[in-house]
Amino acid sequence: MMLFKKNIALLSIGALLSCLAPVHIHAEENPSPKKNFLIEQSASGRKLYGSSYWTSSNIREWLNSDAKNVQFTNQPPTSAKIKNFSYDKESGFLHSFSEEEYDAIAITKHRVNVTGFDKKSGVHDGGGLKLPLLRYYNPSITFSQSGLVMNHDKYYYKYENDKVFLLNVYEVYNYLQKRGTPLRKNISNEAKQKRNYYEESIEWYTSSGGEDVGSEALLTIDGITEASVRRRNANNSKGIVPAIHLKPEYKLNNGTMAKDLKIGDVLNFGIYNNVPIKWKVINKTEDGYPLLLSEEILDIKPFDTQGDESYAYSDTVNFNKEDVSVIDETYTPNENQKDVQPPIIELLNKELINQTQKGEFTLDFKVTDNESGLDYIQLPNGNKVKSSTFKYTVSENTEYLFIAKDKAGNHRYYTVPVGNINTPSKVLVKSSGNENGWTNKDVKVDISASNQVGLHTSYTQDYRSKYHPIWETYTTYKGKRIKVSGSVELLSATESVDKINAQIGYAYASNKEYDSEYSLVKTWVIPKVIPLKTLKEQGKQTFEFISTVPNDYHSNFEPYTGMNIDVYKKDYKIKWTDLKFELLDDDDFKINKIELPNGKDILDSVYTDTLSKEGVYTYKVHDNRGMVTEKSIEVKIDKTSPTIDFEQSQTEWTNADINIKVKTSDAQSGIDYTILPNESKVEKDIFDFKVYENGTYTFEVHDKAGNVTKKVLEIKNIDKEAPTFSTQENYIYENGKYDKTRRVITIIGKDNDSGMDSIQLPSGEWLKGDNVTFTVSENGRYPFKLKDKAGNINSTSINITEIEKASVSGIQKIEYKLDGAETKGWTNYSEPFFVRKEGLTTITSRTYDKAGNVSKESTRMVKLDKTKPVNNQILIELK
Repeated sequence: MMLFKKNIALLSIGALLSCLAPVHIHAEENPSPKKNFLIEQSASGRKLYGSSYWTSSNIREWLNSDAKNVQFTNQPPTSAKIKNFSYDKESGFLHSFSEEEYDAIAITKHRVNVTGFDKKSGVHDGGGLKLPLLRYYNPSITFSQSGLVMNHDKYYYKYENDKVFLLNVYEVYNYLQKRGTPLRKNISNEAKQKRNYYEESIEWYTSSGGEDVGSEALLTIDGITEASVRRRNANNSKGIVPAIHLKPEYKLNNGTMAKDLKIGDVLNFGIYNNVPIKWKVINKTEDGYPLLLSEEILDIKPFDTQGDESYAYSDTVNFNKEDVSVIDETYTPNENQKDVQPPIIELLNKELINQTQKGEFTLDFKVTDNESGLDYIQLPNGNKVKSSTFKYTVSENTEYLFIAKDKAGNHRYYTVPVGNINTPSKVLVKSSGNENGWTNKDVKVDISASNQVGLHTSYTQDYRSKYHPIWETYTTYKGKRIKVSGSVELLSATESVDKINAQIGYAYASNKEYDSEYSLVKTWVIPKVIPLKTLKEQGKQTFEFISTVPNDYHSNFEPYTGMNIDVYKKDYKIKWTDLKFELLDDDDFKINKIELPNGKDILDSVYTDTLSKEGVYTYKVHDNRGMVTEKSIEVKIDKTSPTIDFEQSQTEWTNADINIKVKTSDAQSGIDYTILPNESKVEKDIFDFKVYENGTYTFEVHDKAGNVTKKVLEIKNIDKEAPTFSTQENYIYENGKYDKTRRVITIIGKDNDSGMDSIQLPSGEWLKGDNVTFTVSENGRYPFKLKDKAGNINSTSINITEIEKASVSGIQKIEYKLDGAETKGWTNYSEPFFVRKEGLTTITSRTYDKAGNVSKESTRMVKLDKTKPVNNQILIELK
């Protein structure tokens, strides 16, 4: 018999298990780090636009990480900084790769370009030239990026070891365009869904960063438009196309050894966004390391986030030793070929493109390939010829692209820039309305002659450079005289004006030849320089001069004013008054009369008409050659803004993404397109947009008449964060003392978003509210779960170790008494006894322990019946 009883809660306590993804531990990623420091930047704008510096960039650290949570050395790519394209909460690119796949990726030593700012800070390994940032776009990389082939290893560079990297711009030329591989990359379906992106393609990043007049940018690969390369700020969200080398002895799933892969082979390797990644072999080292480039754009991300300067080294990506070095960027010939040089295209009468031409003229070409031999030449009009000599007639001022392919598969892109044709002037009738005829306002119709170019303006300037609209390229301006006049004055200066000048001139694209290839280079002519010190001391200055456009002129004549200050400085303000640029050497073409749609004649060479009603309007322009130019303009007016509505898949609290059904409509001109919050464009009336986090999302819908409606959607019911909690464990205090045989566990939950819903006890019962208390009387581990109103759950277990076990003092005595047929008062029980009297007897017993405690009384009734068969007694034993 127990002397006293403990209150025990019966619990089923099990181990709390977490389902964890495999974690790869790679010692080479984290050797003893170098002493880190911030690169000094002056006016580079990294705090505003992100950094082109590869080593500690966000994109490098993400690409090379297999961690669940990537650690970033610099400013993390958060949604607060880059909105819809954040990736600070994403797993590393390699997170879903198997251990075997991770180990199969070789550590590659490769060349990345750095800026002059980086060089000054000592973080470069060689090179003596700045990588130029292109200004003129062309399908040929070597034309857009002048001097690339000749100087690619002379630009400021740094060597880095990476498992995953981005190609530099020379590698894109060398391994893609030189092989004739299209530069365009489509966005994977998974990336489009993830980023709410409806366009099929986007520019993709290289690792090549360069600088230009105090600012920096990265080169991206286009391939969508007529451009091959573009320049972008590092915080722009563009395509990510990773590159890797595989170790030669790695065996692919199909049994092929990596060293046996051929250039051009396509294979699956690794996983991203829950699908296998498709790669293409674009080069191969002599010792069998294949270079793989993703066939698709796998994601859209910024290269680096704005907000801070760059650290010299990465805190997380520090591979000690490379498996393969490609710093020489050697081009491997295609299978069963030895020829690595593309055909040579030679313009035999190149002097013609430097002489003013009155009309069309013919270019003579010669193509040679002394190894595998010429396969064909693709002409600018799309035709192909196989002859090593050919002629081509040009009639417009533009760039003409010739592509020669040899029998080994090497391609030469050769662009001839023609900007020297003095084409006749013509009548220009320009409408402010849309090409489809729809408009939301009055339409302005400007009528003039193409030779009526010039500038007359006044403005203030507190920045480095001011470019005015490019002049109409009706003819070449090569060798022509430009008259410039006006006045300039100093309005304010917060720093010294010594050595600061006001500049007046113009810029243009000049035709240059680099290593037997042509290119366009932006060139400035600054005939007039006025010191700000003169303006401060002598006041407003008037100027007038005539400048002859140099013979290397090709196109894009831009009037220019400026000051020799850093790009981001705002310390000086000047004012230009009556600034005029006049073309003195125009031809004698002139408009004599303009016949309006209403039959009225305008006897002037320039006229602007205003159309405010729907209809078709026809203009007839009579010139001094006796010719009549006729043009009809259709006007359809829609001044009603389009509408946009949202249907939200979830309006209650949720821990999941929310799908938004976006519905746009326009009853008249129709919907043209919608600009999404991620700045991409969708040309559908109804579409879906997925929201991953709370915030405001702006949609901008345009109709075909130019009406625009902006609507902001606010999402505030997403909660993906589990509740937090605090705990307390206390002894029970009763009757003036602590009962150390029991403890009370208190759980207090907190959730800042959706709020607390309930807490689960160790017994499995869920209790509503944000706090619970639970009493335990045994040591052990007690699990609890906390749930918020969005369904997020946090788990904890409380380990109780300090409960004292109850001690037993021992039994002192047992007493009993009899009532009924047989009676006896309280008597000490020492041994079993008999009840002998016939009838019903009640036996009552109680127990005393040595501490003086008395148990509750217990009773038992017995009945003795002496009729036959006779039972004379019953034995009673107390326990």
